[in-house]
Amino acid sequence: ETLVDSFVDKVTNEGFTDAGVHPLVPIKDSLQSLKILVKQSLECLTTLLNNDGNMLRLLLMEQCQVEPIGVIVSPKHHEDVELLLGAYAHQLNNILFEIN
Repeated sequence: ETLVDSFVDKVTNEGFTDAGVHPLVPIKDSLQSLKILVKQSLECLTTLLNNDGNMLRLLLMEQCQVEPIGVIVSPKHHEDVELLLGAYAHQLNNILFEIN
């Protein structure tokens, strides 16, 4: 049995008294902290994806890091990174929706 299930059972058995609701406070606080982190992460990804200059700097930084070993970063690789960042942003948005 999960922690949440045991809390729900306890609240159901004790009703909505202080004793029944009190154990849920840490879960509420944890969800609020998670919500803040998810919002910040989503904002960061969205800002990065919506700013062509930042995306270009990301590509140039990667090219500078691999140039000494003779590797060339293909534009396809950069497109894949952009798609991944978009997918991560979508997942964070879904998590935020679930938290709310």
